[in-house]
Amino acid sequence: MKHARAAKVSLSVSRRDGAIVVRVVDNGMGGARPGLGSGRTGLSDRVVAQGGTLRIDTVEGCGTTLIASLPCGS
Repeated sequence: MKHARAAKVSLSVSRRDGAIVVRVVDNGMGGARPGLGSGRTGLSDRVVAQGGTLRIDTVEGCGTTLIASLPCGS
């Protein structure tokens, strides 16, 4: 919320096909780009180090959706 200037954020966590899936959606200003600071890169590095994947969809003026999928054996 701090950087996105979002008024609303939703968070969901589910288990699907042996993975924990975390989805975060905000209605902020969008347009986050890799290479501007270390936030996106650092988050991606941490998810990948755990064997997961990270997808970030963002459009200038339309908010951001982040989906992280992490392996979960139990």
